[in-house]
Amino acid sequence: MSRSDESKRRKDYCVECGRFMPIKGKNMCQNCWHKFKRHNDINFFLRTRYTEIKQRCTNQNNSRADIYYGKKFCTLEEFLEKFKADSNLKILLHQWKQSDYLPKFAPSIDRIDNDGDYSIDNLQFITHSENCMKDKNYPRIKAWDKSGTYLGEFIGQEEAARQLKLHQANIWKVLNKQRKHTCGYYFEYV
Repeated sequence: MSRSDESKRRKDYCVECGRFMPIKGKNMCQNCWHKFKRHNDINFFLRTRYTEIKQRCTNQNNSRADIYYGKKFCTLEEFLEKFKADSNLKILLHQWKQSDYLPKFAPSIDRIDNDGDYSIDNLQFITHSENCMKDKNYPRIKAWDKSGTYLGEFIGQEEAARQLKLHQANIWKVLNKQRKHTCGYYFEYV
């Protein structure tokens, strides 16, 4: 954009941040408009995540190129087709919005097998904090309901709390024998 075109852009006060700046859309400046789209437009959110995957796999100058460079990755069409209708992603986006967009609850793309490629069957969305915990050796937890049905294993208390819609503190109390159960769920370390 030439300097003369830039001066013709409409300037006004941004409705989000209140600064006097060139307006992009919905009476917001470029920064606020980008944040609004990232939080509210699933198509924009997914395309941004795909671009990050592509950059990791193709950029030799990345600081972690030894891990990511040269990995195969799926096409954009496959990526959008799988995750636009993914109910787990919609739940994660809703929880992120409820938390007032705290970074630890932001949906993060994850490879199920860390040594594998970014193929469509090896990708899932989990929260940013779960993705960080995945690389560490957090204790796995087994869960049962009150009828004795085995519910499976969870990576840490936070994942169990999110998936079963329980308070993490109560799960901790059951694991450390301060309570027998919480809301009819029983837990123990693997």
